[in-house]
Amino acid sequence: MKSVDTVVENKGDAERPVQSRAFGVEAALMAAVRVVTRATGFLISMLVARMLGAEGRGVFAALAAPTALATNFSEMGIRQATAFYVGNGTLTAKRAVPTLLTMVLLSSALGATLSLVYFEIVGVAEGEWLWRALAAMAILPSLAVSYATGVFLGQKRIADFRKLSWQPPIVRLVAIAAGGWVLGMGLSGVLAANLLGAFLGAGYALRLLGRNGPLRLGYDRRIAAMLHRKGLSYAVSLFILMVNYRIMTLLLTIDGDMVAVGLYAQAALMAELLWEVPNTLSALVLSRAVTTSEEEKAAFSGKVMSLARVAVALGAAASLCLAIAAPFFFPLVFGPDFARSADLCVALLPGVVAFTLFKILNIDVAGRGKPWVTMIVMLPVLLLNIGLGWWAVREAGAMGAALASSVSFIVASFAYLFVYARVVGVSPLAVVTPTRTDLELLRRALGAFDPRRKFKRKA
Repeated sequence: MKSVDTVVENKGDAERPVQSRAFGVEAALMAAVRVVTRATGFLISMLVARMLGAEGRGVFAALAAPTALATNFSEMGIRQATAFYVGNGTLTAKRAVPTLLTMVLLSSALGATLSLVYFEIVGVAEGEWLWRALAAMAILPSLAVSYATGVFLGQKRIADFRKLSWQPPIVRLVAIAAGGWVLGMGLSGVLAANLLGAFLGAGYALRLLGRNGPLRLGYDRRIAAMLHRKGLSYAVSLFILMVNYRIMTLLLTIDGDMVAVGLYAQAALMAELLWEVPNTLSALVLSRAVTTSEEEKAAFSGKVMSLARVAVALGAAASLCLAIAAPFFFPLVFGPDFARSADLCVALLPGVVAFTLFKILNIDVAGRGKPWVTMIVMLPVLLLNIGLGWWAVREAGAMGAALASSVSFIVASFAYLFVYARVVGVSPLAVVTPTRTDLELLRRALGAFDPRRKFKRKA
């Protein structure tokens, strides 16, 4: 077989990356878009909770968790592999896209089949084949968006990535309000609205992807093999991460108490809002990491460490506010059925804050083409999570799940701190010690929202 470099006949023909703004400015703009997206997501969560109650919310979560895992498994790390190879010039988007589109169809068929098999074995939404079908069908548009964003990140088209982030949630909000609330379609309306938003998002992603040239189906075995080889390590590490995120929902589902599933799902959704900073910045960090030269990697990792410290500090402050407000917030916003979610949310917060450090540092390592590093930490943590979670769910139900999850996240973050320090060649203390650079990064990020800045640029 030919070497990887022969896939592109002339690397000089590879697309040049889009000129980008300063790191702090891009971070702030990504955060602004994410605020809009998450505000919409919060309104959706409030509507769903009030429409379905704790038990209905539990069924929705029981359908969504395995579907998300199936999507992650079917993705096979292709987004990260595409960003890596397009970013370093080994692949051009024009050559990669036909193969990617064909892989979307094949992978989504696999993911939908796995989801439906799981639903049948565990007995999720037993007898409700429409609910199962609507949940499984969302895998296709989700994979289309994922593969397309791999191209955007490789080309540093962060603006297109931002555009793709805010439209589908707004469509979902309108559809859920119309189908579920106004028309009283219940869970069927919520699932249909999710599917509608996913397909509209995929359509917009394909429209943006079409700027690289006409879209068509094709299959180049060399490109597919290259992406799968690189993507496999990303896929395994990401799948292990996703199982760690969803394992408590799965264990509670197997236990059979849909009310407990609903209470835990709503608590986890609120606690995980603290991950919005790392989730927002992950695309930006990955895009910069895959296009950073070897000489610049040390300086870039310094910025990532600074970003991680700022994110953890902000997350800790936000978690304190959420912990104080939770007993009043949950019953007031989501309804009295979810009053018990407040204590579950508070139990999750220490682990969620600690795991913020992991989530940002991990993107830097993935951008270096070393996703296997994640498995060194997260595979043992997954075993801990499963064992501890199984015991805790049996002993204390949803509260046991929350405490077990929090402990596992703290252990994972502490272990990954030492692994990351070894990868980048610094001491663990250097990763977590605040510096003046942290304040400078925060100042530049806040400066992105200064209206005078735009005026000066025009002048």
